[in-house]
Amino acid sequence: VIDGIPTEAGQYTVSVRMTPASGNYYYAADSDENIGSVMFTITPATCAVPTLTVVSEGEGKNDTYTGSTLQALIDGFDSTRMDVVYGGVSNLSGGSLYVQAVGAGTYSVTLVLKNQNNYVWAKDGVFDSDGNAVLTWTVNKQKVARPTDSGKKLIVNGKILEYFPDGFDPAIMTITDNRSGYGGTFTATVGLADPDNYEWEDGTTDAVSYVWRVVGSNTVFAAVIGSLSGAVGVAAALAAVQYVLYRKKKRAEAEAEAVA
Repeated sequence: VIDGIPTEAGQYTVSVRMTPASGNYYYAADSDENIGSVMFTITPATCAVPTLTVVSEGEGKNDTYTGSTLQALIDGFDSTRMDVVYGGVSNLSGGSLYVQAVGAGTYSVTLVLKNQNNYVWAKDGVFDSDGNAVLTWTVNKQKVARPTDSGKKLIVNGKILEYFPDGFDPAIMTITDNRSGYGGTFTATVGLADPDNYEWEDGTTDAVSYVWRVVGSNTVFAAVIGSLSGAVGVAAALAAVQYVLYRKKKRAEAEAEAVA
């Protein structure tokens, strides 16, 4: 005797009865109660834990920040048996589940069985305290090469001069203390504009300093004159003096115009 055919997981008992003894049959015991009962169990069906597909190179690469939207396939997801909990954008298309991310960081996707009485996860997975499967997706920071000192010496020309190390990229880097209108030795600092998503090739994000120099025009002419002799040296000296006087005259005229 059993109350219908069981369809849910659980424990069930089948009881056996006999009608009163007559003719060719008789009880095994002097009682018309249950001769015996059998207990059986229907165990929940096991669901394989889906996997999150990480692409490390080529088309569909999704493990490194690019500034664009990245997406990852949840392979093995079954929408009839599972729900997804994700803090970002997820998209179920043609039976395939994709999750999206943009910034560098670690993302968690939680998968919940809809009918936890009749289905359980396989044991080869990572689970939260409620027994839900948890998949993680890490988007790495994009690595960039540090700029290198150009070694160039700038010469005073009456304008604001700017120093940039080789490899400086204004789209992803910042620079300070790299401008001067007069001679001297200076220290410029280059940093990453978005250290949350970019890092130097060695994995650090610290700012980098560069020493650069602006040479005054008088220093340049003195070096030239010192390397010459005789009539050539005199001619060069006269040219240097004339150039310096010319520069002073133009500067005075510019200041006069500014005052006016």
